[in-house]
Amino acid sequence: MKMEVLKEKDVTLMDRRRVTLLVDFEGKATPSSASLRKDVASFLKTKPNLISIRHIYQKFGDAKAKVIVHVYKSEDKLKLFEGESAVYKEEKAESSEEKAESSEEKAESPSEEKAESPSEEKAESPSEEKAGSSEEKAESPSEDKEVKEEN
Repeated sequence: MKMEVLKEKDVTLMDRRRVTLLVDFEGKATPSSASLRKDVASFLKTKPNLISIRHIYQKFGDAKAKVIVHVYKSEDKLKLFEGESAVYKEEKAESSEEKAESSEEKAESPSEEKAESPSEEKAESPSEEKAGSSEEKAESPSEDKEVKEEN
């Protein structure tokens, strides 16, 4: 992932820097905020727990995104201005990303035998039901005719 600083503004009152980056990423999908947070931290030479990803603007059809981040001087200031929920949300995103990676490993080994047997059973049962329903339909009109003939 390639990064370039477009704009940087120091906000001394809030003990943070607002950094605007242009990120070139590989692949079709825009990287998640959790993975961007780690990469931005290494690029700006700071700790990931001091960074808050504010916006990710992805350019359609291009593997580039404009990312706006706030880099705080202390974790207390981050919690004060971003709130406890922002810190929790980013931690939750990191844990869900780890779960997704582990589920991808499990999905690589599906059992083919289990997938074939239910489809075969389903294919047989609808045709049997259709045949039974057509027989019932054939019997009902003839019964109606017999009843009409008796009257």
